[in-house]
Amino acid sequence: PALRISYNHLPPHLKRCFVYCSLYPKDYEFEKDELILLWMAEDLLKAPRKEKTLEEVGEEYFDDLVSRSFFQRSNDCFIMHDLMHDLATFLGGQFYFRANELGKKTKIDRKTRHLSFARFSDLCSDIDVFETVKFSRTFLMINYRDYPFNKEKAPRIIVSMLKYLRVLKFSDYKGELVLPDSIGELIHLRYLNLNGTSIAMLPESLCNLYNLQTLKLGSCFNMTKLPRNIQNLVNLRHLQILNTPIEEMPKRMGKLNQLQDLDYYVVGKHKENSIKELGGLPNLHGWFFIQKLENVTKGEEALEARIMDKKHIAHLYLIWSEGNYDIIDFQIELDVLAKLQPHQDLKSLEIRGYRGKRFPEWVGNFSYQNITVLHLKHCNNCCMLPSLGQLPSLSNLVISNMNSVKTIDAGFYNKDDCSYVTPFPFLKYLSFYDMPCWEVWNAFDSEAFPVLENLYIEKCPKLRGGLPDHLPALKTLSIDNCELLVSSVPMAPTLRTLNIANINKVAFHEFPLLVKDLRIEGRPVVEFMMEAITNIQPTSLQ
Repeated sequence: PALRISYNHLPPHLKRCFVYCSLYPKDYEFEKDELILLWMAEDLLKAPRKEKTLEEVGEEYFDDLVSRSFFQRSNDCFIMHDLMHDLATFLGGQFYFRANELGKKTKIDRKTRHLSFARFSDLCSDIDVFETVKFSRTFLMINYRDYPFNKEKAPRIIVSMLKYLRVLKFSDYKGELVLPDSIGELIHLRYLNLNGTSIAMLPESLCNLYNLQTLKLGSCFNMTKLPRNIQNLVNLRHLQILNTPIEEMPKRMGKLNQLQDLDYYVVGKHKENSIKELGGLPNLHGWFFIQKLENVTKGEEALEARIMDKKHIAHLYLIWSEGNYDIIDFQIELDVLAKLQPHQDLKSLEIRGYRGKRFPEWVGNFSYQNITVLHLKHCNNCCMLPSLGQLPSLSNLVISNMNSVKTIDAGFYNKDDCSYVTPFPFLKYLSFYDMPCWEVWNAFDSEAFPVLENLYIEKCPKLRGGLPDHLPALKTLSIDNCELLVSSVPMAPTLRTLNIANINKVAFHEFPLLVKDLRIEGRPVVEFMMEAITNIQPTSLQ
């Protein structure tokens, strides 16, 4: 009764959104963003006011249900309490149907409009099931476990008989999946999820689905291209293709100006699929990977992408393919990266495979107050690192495979005009990995890294010495495969985990007494350290 009273006090729009969740099995962990897209496809969200988006309206609804304890957080997802789930199932009545198994023995009411299930029993021998639910708006596979019989025919039957679908979810369907051309007849379809399926190609008829809002194609490892006329999907708001090996984008993607979410873009060599097409997509949100940046041949092209104007992109990956690093105009490379400068609200950045000799001024600029994660990888021509110490919120920094860097010096900590700033004030994780030419780390600033907790230096075979002297918050130190390194371990009174392997020699100002996990490899090191460790009692010693 108490739960029913709580439900009765909900406004009508939240009641509808809550009951929709009866399609989820008990104890099912669901993602916030995913559920909002489903609500949107089912017309459960009110039209937004002023500058709000439908997605933001859905977020308000979701947060409201969480605040009223209809949803509970579970790790990175959410879940409904069993009693809440029972209430939603009861309220769903005949219109919502959830089954573990769909087949000839399944009894479904003709009033059912929303259907979810976990497995087929014998799909193609029992067409009557689909005749019963032919007016359904929702067809969800959830926690899908088994292949249906006649698996190559399953999508054809579903698509041909359920003409009124708004939501169709085949994600993680492990059977052979081929969508029929008749998919183009589902003119009401707004949400299509094929994540993690074996599908290799989408029929061109898909581009007739002018109401489609969400198309999920992530981790479709057999798919290498998108439909040629995808730009016709003028209402498309979410196109997810991350981890799908798309070789080239279709032409005129810039026409999809309603896109809020395009997580991956492959820069083409032609004008109509070049980086310029991104200029027509001003509303992109969230994560964005730009691949094959070697196809950008002028800084002006990069500028037309208008990356700076995309203020809702929070996580940006700028990626050049591995290839020939010899025949390169370094000034053009620098100009291209300079013109790809993102908005100052960015939260994380990765630059991978950049082919210039130095980084433009914006990389590491103090104005990027919100950047917490920065990774620089495989920038093989760069001989010096940018000044990163003045990034006020940076907490995770990874530098790897920078094959031309020989020295890390004062410029890494601060620029001259920021010399008064404590370098790396919030950095907690720092990793240097596979730096074959790095020789010297001039760790000059005694105030740097005041809260650094994890320091990893691995596969730096020419590094000889000079680690920071004092790291007051350090908890984990790992130095591995730095064969020439002769150095003193930083004073780290809070150190708990120490891994030292395959280096020349290490000394301690004072051996950290709180070490619990200790791993030491290499004879010169062992001989030098045995006396130092006699005064501690680690719980793990190798």
